[in-house]
Amino acid sequence: MAEVLVAMGDYEEAIPLLNQILDGNPYHISAWNLLAESQAALDQFQEAIDSAEYVLAIDQDNLRAIITKANCLFHLDQPEEAHQLYTTYLQTVPQDSVICYLDSVCLADLERFDEAASMLTKANEVSHEMSPEQLNIYLHQAYVESRLHHLDRAIAAIDKARKLAPDNSNNIEYEVHLGRIFLENNHPSEAGIHFHRAIQVSKNAVKTLLQIAISFTDTGHYDMARSMFEEILKNYGDIIEKEVLPYLAYCYCHVGEDQKYLQTLKKAVQCNREITKALFSTMFQGVLPEEYYLYAFQSVYGRFPLDGE
Repeated sequence: MAEVLVAMGDYEEAIPLLNQILDGNPYHISAWNLLAESQAALDQFQEAIDSAEYVLAIDQDNLRAIITKANCLFHLDQPEEAHQLYTTYLQTVPQDSVICYLDSVCLADLERFDEAASMLTKANEVSHEMSPEQLNIYLHQAYVESRLHHLDRAIAAIDKARKLAPDNSNNIEYEVHLGRIFLENNHPSEAGIHFHRAIQVSKNAVKTLLQIAISFTDTGHYDMARSMFEEILKNYGDIIEKEVLPYLAYCYCHVGEDQKYLQTLKKAVQCNREITKALFSTMFQGVLPEEYYLYAFQSVYGRFPLDGE
């Protein structure tokens, strides 16, 4: 019954049954694996890791538990740990194109772009362009090759992704991707052409402008990004403030506008904790987002703020 419920996606109903089985037999590997997978599907990643580790305590080579734990670590932004487990899994199942893709994402997050590119090449070789993640493989390949400044390869990957996309999909995303690639590879004029095309065909100009501003941020053009975010906030702040503030704080930090940085960072944590964490987590390692302002203040003034500061 638990297996049927999991297959149907009724994870919350399956979990009590699995716990009942495990109460009677705490060494039931299949029940532990089903429990871990159900918890992961409900975004209970730490609980899923704990359940997978019970399996690995019984059978350290259990591939099902290894991949569940790896995927949870992936979602918890622990790319080094996830990569190690993906490597273990791929030693036994080298033809799994989805795991090759996920491992490449981890390697890119670790800025090991040469290795990420090799893993994406492997993903394409084993998938024969038929992977359920094929579109994402091409898009990620474009990103990685761009970071390596392989402009032609990055553009070729975007072209493959565009051909693979559904006929009814719009081209805005691909124009923004191309703009970002040209920007990252020091071709600002070509980048401007693609960004302009994206805005022309967009049915949601605000969202497209935000994506373009993020592209400037990602490629280190912080002055231009800051100006764009300020303009977006000025004209559309009532509908998009929560998305803009974390990036604006990030830009202020990089251009040295300390007062605006601190003021905006405090607001950003309150209105969009997750994006703020994604942007600043490497800067404030091991610090909760609610404490970012304290440590940012210390980095600017050499001390923690007093009450009211």
